[in-house]
Amino acid sequence: MTMTTELYCCLDTSIFMECRPFREIQWPAELGSERVCLIVAPVVFDELEGHKTDPRSERRRNRARTTIAAFARDLGEAAWSEGGVRLSSKVRIRCLSDEAPSDYYEAHNLNHRQGDDRLLATVLHFQDQGHNIALLTADYGLFARARSRGIDARWARDEIREKDESNPQTREIQRLSARIVALEEQLATRAREVPDPLALLRQAIEHAPVPPHEKYAYLHIVLHPIASDNRLLATAEQNSALDGQDHRTREMLDQVLSDAAAWPVYPRQYYPEFSSGLGWERVAEGWRMSRMLRSQVQDGDRFDPGGMLDLFVGRDGTAQLFCGRAGDTPKSGQLQLFEDNIASLTTRFLYLMGMLYERAGYEGPVDVALAVTGAEGAISGHLASMWMGVRNAPYEREEYLEVRQFAATGLRRDPRGCARALTEELFGALTGETYDPYAQLPEWSAEQG
Repeated sequence: MTMTTELYCCLDTSIFMECRPFREIQWPAELGSERVCLIVAPVVFDELEGHKTDPRSERRRNRARTTIAAFARDLGEAAWSEGGVRLSSKVRIRCLSDEAPSDYYEAHNLNHRQGDDRLLATVLHFQDQGHNIALLTADYGLFARARSRGIDARWARDEIREKDESNPQTREIQRLSARIVALEEQLATRAREVPDPLALLRQAIEHAPVPPHEKYAYLHIVLHPIASDNRLLATAEQNSALDGQDHRTREMLDQVLSDAAAWPVYPRQYYPEFSSGLGWERVAEGWRMSRMLRSQVQDGDRFDPGGMLDLFVGRDGTAQLFCGRAGDTPKSGQLQLFEDNIASLTTRFLYLMGMLYERAGYEGPVDVALAVTGAEGAISGHLASMWMGVRNAPYEREEYLEVRQFAATGLRRDPRGCARALTEELFGALTGETYDPYAQLPEWSAEQG
């Protein structure tokens, strides 16, 4: 987007060493600004002087000498004035005589003996003076450090770089550096587009398969990969090397569901629980599996969601779980939350998705949000099963919510640890820190299968 205000652009030494002569570059087009003021800091001239006598590279020596000669010939003393020297009607260049104030180094954890830090201090000083300033560099280390400090760092594009056909290693370094920058910007863009996991959870609760029921508490889990890709599930299928050509995604989902339902993942089973052979149905944007059909939940005047277990896996790796029996009301008349059932379903679901992410080759972060709704007044199912006289205080909130972020690899390697992080506050409040369902399980490593 073209800007009408003047953009200040601080040029790193690498621009003079790796790019075309500064007079040959179309700066407004390169920087996306109608008017540009190029800034050359004192540290740039110090480094150029050092390159003039660099014994390791004749090319560096020649570039440094040529650049300094061009400044002397084309700009002269006027470049050090407040207004600098005009290169065109829309571009001027200004050389600085003074460094940034010394307090900038301590305030921003910079070292005044380091060239890059001196340049960063200069840019930060211009920022604090209210200038719209960017930093242009062909040095990826400086680029990354500037970005981490909130500086508008720009990467020198290949179009303005000096072609060096004589050095294949330099060309490869430049190609890889440019690729790293492109990938970093792509990931940053995707991260900005990732929806709030709590908002996704609220949406899942609002559109639950069945309405709330006074005798039941519901479990909701939502997963969303940060760098989601509409082909994630298809990639997982391609990498699974399943036999046959028909219904390959269904076969893959059946396999990971069967693995997640296996006894070692969580060696206790409850109702409703994961089990293979329930059947995946192709739906819009992904696949769904329901232990009980939605039409079967409502049977005349009888409404019993307790047997419902509903899973959804999206093409982009998003996923949802709904269970209609996180807790129910026995004949005693008081709602009980089942810690072991919640722990089992959460562990198995995280393990299932961890296996899918592994097959897809996705190793990035995953947002996971968990809720238990209809929980107000519920007591611990575990404590209720013990001897009379154990204090079993009712849960005081209508719902329990927890949002965490895990590495995709962690969901497969340590599903119990991830599940514990999501549920430990709930179980602690229910049981007064007296019962941890995960601690009662035998040790198990996902590497054992």
